[in-house]
Amino acid sequence: MVDRTNIDVEEVQRLVLHGFNYHRTWYLILQVESKILARAFLSNLSRNKKDTAKPEVPVIAFSGKKRSWASGEHKEKSDLSIAFTYAGMDALDLDDGLLREPLPKLANSFVQGAARRSSSLGDTRADTSRQWEPAFKSNRAHIVISIHGNDKDLIKTIVEELKKIDGWKGLSGWSNIQEGKHRGTDQNDRKEHFGFVDGISQPVIRRVHNIQEIEARRGYSIPPFMKYEAGEFLLGHPNEVRENRWREPLLSNKAAKFYGNGSFAAFRKMEQDVAAYRKFIKVTANQHAIPEKYLEAKLCGRNKDGTPLVNAVSSSADLNSFGFRGDADGRNCPIGSHIRRLNPRDDKEVIPRMRRPVIRRGIPYGKEFEEFPDQKRGLLGMFFCASLEQQFEFLMQDWVDETPIREPGANTKDPLIGNHEYNTKNYVIPVVTGKPIEVEGIAKVTRTRGMLYLFYPSRTALSMIAELDETSENFIYKKPDTAVRH
Repeated sequence: MVDRTNIDVEEVQRLVLHGFNYHRTWYLILQVESKILARAFLSNLSRNKKDTAKPEVPVIAFSGKKRSWASGEHKEKSDLSIAFTYAGMDALDLDDGLLREPLPKLANSFVQGAARRSSSLGDTRADTSRQWEPAFKSNRAHIVISIHGNDKDLIKTIVEELKKIDGWKGLSGWSNIQEGKHRGTDQNDRKEHFGFVDGISQPVIRRVHNIQEIEARRGYSIPPFMKYEAGEFLLGHPNEVRENRWREPLLSNKAAKFYGNGSFAAFRKMEQDVAAYRKFIKVTANQHAIPEKYLEAKLCGRNKDGTPLVNAVSSSADLNSFGFRGDADGRNCPIGSHIRRLNPRDDKEVIPRMRRPVIRRGIPYGKEFEEFPDQKRGLLGMFFCASLEQQFEFLMQDWVDETPIREPGANTKDPLIGNHEYNTKNYVIPVVTGKPIEVEGIAKVTRTRGMLYLFYPSRTALSMIAELDETSENFIYKKPDTAVRH
């Protein structure tokens, strides 16, 4: 039986399970230069406590405590999250019982790193890791600290406060900052640069979310295909097929304690070519004598305001309460559309045995196209899961890059985020009557600028990482009288 006891969510970083509604997120991509100083920095950072009178004090946010919003704003001014690459955990000199013994057999993609895995995910030619931004190059990134807040000046101040923590000089790369900012301040109308409302579909997690409370708030019963076991996202818990590989006796007691309630994530920087996208939509709509909005909706699977193309499973206005079982031939929502590929919901022909859920956090970067058409812009995406291979990589390899995804209607790759260089397949849009619309020459409108595979540790694991001497429960770094040798 699946364990139904409640999960200690206060062990889990808040970004993983709940995310934030702030308007800005800055990602600092750091490198370990001294394992002693770096672990001292982590030890001291992890001891910071939230003080509403001092919002500039950096504090890592964990789940569990209720958060309040007033007029769409957090009462808190800022929050922090922290994650590690395999190279970073190795640079911090974690012992073999935590790294080289369990990870190659349980999370080999994480061990290899995103740069080595990228070509199998469709990141070829212009998207290859050799073309990525320097901060994302292999073994260059060790620790990612994200600062979430509304005020840019406050976030800048927090960066400076981080650099006042003893041990901070053990890390380099403080200028490697990926700045994300939502377009507009309306939390219910957050759009990416192509103009689609984003961040609508998120899984409901048993033993984590209060499902009854969510159903009462939304006004309908959540369908079974929208609910997931915690083990799909958190290590140390059973997943949908009742599998849990991150537990004793499969792992040592120490390793099970370390990885429990942690989560893997793929951090992906995707550049969006707005000019190419708009040109493709305009030319193609004219060619087939169809409205541009119709074409955009058929490519995405939703209208730009987020409304689905199929009937909802309830009378609620909720944008997430729909499935595809009644649209088997894709006449309403094409089988190859973006959202139907990445979240097939109850489409059993696409999901023979397993679903592939991820928790997605995304925020745009770059300025508005209308004001600065020559500047770069796109999306910073974070995809949380318990298995990079079986979830994130499967999505990218089989459902984004596969041609076709399934019959009827052989479709090209994902029309919005697929790599369409030298792709000769047509995108098929079934219609109610008459011959399907076949769109030739899908334009390449996105480009991968970098990707990292990360581990978001629990509160317990972060303490284990920070300790230089595991026999000392109260280690606090103090400045040495002489230079530290490393």
